[in-house]
Amino acid sequence: MAELPLPCFPPMPDAGLLRDPEIPVGLLNRLAEARGLVTGGGRPLRFVDAAGAGGAGYEQRAFLHGEVETRPANRHDACNAIAWLAMPLTKAVINRRHAQAILAAEAAGRPERGVLRDALTQLDECGVLVCHADPPLWELVRRHRWREVFHDRRAGVLSAMRFLVLGHASLEALERPFRGLCGKAVAIEVSHDWMRRSPQAQWEDADARLAAWIADAALRPADLQPLPFLGIPGLTPDSEHGDYYNDISQFRPPRRPAGPVA
Repeated sequence: MAELPLPCFPPMPDAGLLRDPEIPVGLLNRLAEARGLVTGGGRPLRFVDAAGAGGAGYEQRAFLHGEVETRPANRHDACNAIAWLAMPLTKAVINRRHAQAILAAEAAGRPERGVLRDALTQLDECGVLVCHADPPLWELVRRHRWREVFHDRRAGVLSAMRFLVLGHASLEALERPFRGLCGKAVAIEVSHDWMRRSPQAQWEDADARLAAWIADAALRPADLQPLPFLGIPGLTPDSEHGDYYNDISQFRPPRRPAGPVA
């Protein structure tokens, strides 16, 4: 998805690596080291095999040891690694908040995950950051006015909205998008000048702003905005026809506005 010529999707840094069925872990680690990437505990990030965790779960292993489990020739894990390279600040904050919530639950003797961790997981797996320079467009998304925003105001979407996919499950699914594929969105308002920045600059700025917001947000799954990917201009020719958005099994009707603004 990230390499397709879709104006709404700024090319994702390092997404070209996904052309390789098995991205060399050594290459991933060289990129992470050269950029000084760290996980949520401030440890230098290293992509490692899932074996040898010593009983530590994914989040705690990354937080305490800097080790991000990456199974060889596994598409899901490869997309996760690319997401770490593209949005390292955001991924580190997600990891930190997971780890802190795990420690707090253990200290209190609570076995449940809680709404914060559920929301963090949804962002990590299916998150998409909607950068917009036209607040009324985002308001239409929040109100599920799918035809109005993606068809009737398509020109505005193409010029004033960008969709940065950070969820690695969504990245994997977008290689072969299917009917009903849905992300979980948050938004940031940007300037029209921002829209003219290079894709690299857009990703870097979005990463910093999203990470700062997640660091303190009282997240709940209900706060995240459902976003049907196949409604976004460019992902399917069907979206060029207004009647396409009448399919309520894919494009849910308007509801009470939801979805935070980062």
